[in-house]
Amino acid sequence: MAVAGASDPVLAFSPWQGTERWLADLRSVTIVEGPGRWVQQERPCEVDAALLGFPGGLDLT
Repeated sequence: MAVAGASDPVLAFSPWQGTERWLADLRSVTIVEGPGRWVQQERPCEVDAALLGFPGGLDLT
């Protein structure tokens, strides 16, 4: 799982498209509109919702 702010400058040189090549088991990418580098502090509710929703999408069988 990966969560990032849409205004995070890291996304300019390391976009999420193609990230599966480096993260073999990437299952979810959430880009939160607005915040930058500190997405968890700038948009805590959106980050919490992404984190809490993530386990529900896992196939544990």
